[in-house]
Amino acid sequence: MTAPLNIYRLAYVGGPVPWRIVDAEGNQVGDLCNALSKLAERENGLSRFRRWASAICWALNMAEARVSGAAELLCSSVLRFRKVVKAMLSAAGAHFKDKVDYIFVSPTERLWSKVSDAIVALGKIADLMVGRCFDKSPANREADKIRQKGFRTAFRYFVVGRNPSAAPRTGDPRVHDRLRQALEDIGASEPIILAGDIARYAGKRSFQVRELTLFDLFVTPTEDFEFRCGSKGDRDRHSERGSLPPTIYNRLLAYIAGPRAELTGWTLEQIRLVAKDPKRREQLKVPVLTEDGKNPIAYNRLYRFYRVAAKKAGLYYRDDRYPDVAVRKYVTFHLLRHEYVHDWLDRIIDLSPEAYAREIRALISYMNWKSGVAMVAWYSHHHELKIMRMSVAEQNALLDCRLEEGSLLPTASSLMMRRKRAEAIMDCLL
Repeated sequence: MTAPLNIYRLAYVGGPVPWRIVDAEGNQVGDLCNALSKLAERENGLSRFRRWASAICWALNMAEARVSGAAELLCSSVLRFRKVVKAMLSAAGAHFKDKVDYIFVSPTERLWSKVSDAIVALGKIADLMVGRCFDKSPANREADKIRQKGFRTAFRYFVVGRNPSAAPRTGDPRVHDRLRQALEDIGASEPIILAGDIARYAGKRSFQVRELTLFDLFVTPTEDFEFRCGSKGDRDRHSERGSLPPTIYNRLLAYIAGPRAELTGWTLEQIRLVAKDPKRREQLKVPVLTEDGKNPIAYNRLYRFYRVAAKKAGLYYRDDRYPDVAVRKYVTFHLLRHEYVHDWLDRIIDLSPEAYAREIRALISYMNWKSGVAMVAWYSHHHELKIMRMSVAEQNALLDCRLEEGSLLPTASSLMMRRKRAEAIMDCLL
């Protein structure tokens, strides 16, 4: 890695273009300053803007070690923009490779946050400069490729690889019982533990669990043990269906009648009476799970408890009881949603292809997946790996023999049978 040059810095001067990037001699590039000031208007909060602005300055200082006048080159054309980004990556020691329609960037672990922030920030700036200082004529159509593409991927032409310091999520979701016990051991409150139970047994996301209201639980459901919640694309309109097993639903009612009633003063009987009164129902649009009686559980607090519980349960380290949970797995609250899907797939594994396909359609509808077939393929792949590992373990125990690597692979015939069954199921789905 080349040490960044201390040439470019961020400056606030006020006026129509308040934010500037200036070099050591006080020179500025107008188009870059205009785009930077527009970015400040778009971002929610000064801290986020300063993060992107600092990343741009860092990128320019890194690129300046390989090309002179990096700021001017950045704004002159798409080809030179790409040249500056490549110079920054080269100086930072980040591996990058040209693909068909994008450049895949793989930063080192030490610099991943800096390089990924720089890519995202430069993508935001490029998006503001398209059509202004980037030519959109047919001779320069590559400008159309510069668009933001979601979290940590910046614009389409540069895609940042996964953070190498963060372990991947586990493909085997058998962790809920151990997480729950760890939550009790670390003194988590009842609403935090219940949040995980709802995610595990209803398959809902963290925001859906946190934002669940008494109205969703007592007014809108049409069947027993159901509730309604917001969807990923429409959080405000609580229309997505959720369903809980009777045991979990009754525990939720017990929490409402006990600890929650002590906080809020609302007994379960009062809530049910208000739910029957059309004029007073709106009063029930308050969070079910709360620690202060007024507000939902904070997102950071929820995840912090589950991360601490995962560490206490040994899910971040080698796991001898469930070896497929492996080493330093990244366990999050969202994993409980995965576990719900795996549980559904466990229940239907022995059905005929036609009945299996019907269950898969019901799963897609319940989970409200937009790309249903793709999601089923992803989950089925991990579920099949889990079943294979379990089968291998059972076979090893039965035969009492192990290879030097520690496992006995499934036979070719069993793999062929699984493949034929998967093909038959996909034919029914399509």
